[in-house]
Amino acid sequence: MASQSSVVSLLLLSLVVDCNAGGIAIYWGFSFDIKACQANSVKVILSIGGEAGSYSLAPSEDARQVAIYLWNNFLGGHSSNCPLKNAVLDGVDFDIEGGGNLHWDDLVRYLKGYSK
Repeated sequence: MASQSSVVSLLLLSLVVDCNAGGIAIYWGFSFDIKACQANSVKVILSIGGEAGSYSLAPSEDARQVAIYLWNNFLGGHSSNCPLKNAVLDGVDFDIEGGGNLHWDDLVRYLKGYSK
């Protein structure tokens, strides 16, 4: 039997865009679960992108705005509407399969600037 620490070391949190509602569907109970995982040394990261749909960042200002949103709502910034309450994620996974490939590097640079 594997030790608890070696069973899971990374959890990807994937939020699904609800096309009918035009927003991101988030289950509010995640905050407690995220903190419980992190207390057990499990990194919890947000996965954005995927193979379905078409998405892009154009111009670079889009990348800056997305970085501001991600930082303030998921990565330790400040937002009165934080969807995960007081949980802070450990990072972001970019699964860019659909849409254009421009400005994703800008998004990464903007996010990296917040972590200094």
